[in-house]
Amino acid sequence: MKFAGTIFSLFILAVPSLAFAQTASSTVAVSGSVDLVVESTSLVPPFYTGKAIFATQGTARIIALPNVMENGSALSANDLVFTWQRDGQTLSAESGAGKDAITVSGTVPIRDISVSVSVSDASGNVLATASKILSPADPKVLVYEDNPLYGILFNKAMSGNYYLGQRSELDLVAEPYFFNLASIDGQDSTYKWFVNGNYASPSGASNELILKQAGNNLSGTAAVTLDANNNDRIFQYASTNFNVNFGI
Repeated sequence: MKFAGTIFSLFILAVPSLAFAQTASSTVAVSGSVDLVVESTSLVPPFYTGKAIFATQGTARIIALPNVMENGSALSANDLVFTWQRDGQTLSAESGAGKDAITVSGTVPIRDISVSVSVSDASGNVLATASKILSPADPKVLVYEDNPLYGILFNKAMSGNYYLGQRSELDLVAEPYFFNLASIDGQDSTYKWFVNGNYASPSGASNELILKQAGNNLSGTAAVTLDANNNDRIFQYASTNFNVNFGI
């Protein structure tokens, strides 16, 4: 546009994720986002460096991490209202001011779980939303050698064929992964060992088995199978098998 030889330019500035709340004396600028973190409560062995996985019929804690700024200052979770939904249904009891975490459990039949949260201020203005799909994974059980000198050899699970050679015995220990158990060898867990198709009694704890050679100068193969079950959650079960070769 031209007015008396003077040129005027018009600029439009777009600011994403920015809201304005009107107060009695001023306008407050608010921007924000929220992240969801899933923490499964399932068991993993000591020194396990991976992440516990949400398993079939499992339980997990979901934490909302808001990043909400008001006039350049971060608001804490206690300053915000969290509204949680599971599969599209509002969880009224778990929602409210400062309620930045919920606990969810898998159901039967087994299916994905959709969890979402909206973060609002005290006036009900929605500042951020987030959602996450929880897809249950199958738990598993692995067997390790319990070495008399080095302890449990977590660096290599038993699989395929294991050569025992002339050693007189092999101590085995089962480790459940991603089961929701109170402890590895508690009332809520069952381990069943089989050697060459025959039931083998545990050696001490139910997740331990000692294989012994029948005599010297013999050779052969012992086919070992282990079934692990959660007695309280019938869809949490796993199995593994391997061969132990011994002799000359």
